[in-house]
Amino acid sequence: MPSCDSSMQNAKTKRESIGVELYGYQQSLAKLQLQLEQTHQNHQIINKIRLQVSDNSITIVGIKDTCCMCSPVSTATLLQPVRKFTGVRG
Repeated sequence: MPSCDSSMQNAKTKRESIGVELYGYQQSLAKLQLQLEQTHQNHQIINKIRLQVSDNSITIVGIKDTCCMCSPVSTATLLQPVRKFTGVRG
């Protein structure tokens, strides 16, 4: 019977070890889930800002086109902050 007791003890120890390992994986997965949610929120914020900048650049171009007679400001000058923010060149 000592062999049976030893086998049961080994199985119990192995099961506990696997449980601890699983708990560590669950904790890592929970952290990754939080990071994913934060990244998704950041993406939504950036996309919203990008759309607002795009709308503003259209407005700026429209303003420039309607009042180009009263000021020698170029489209490049008006769009410089927009290009710097969005990374658009040209």
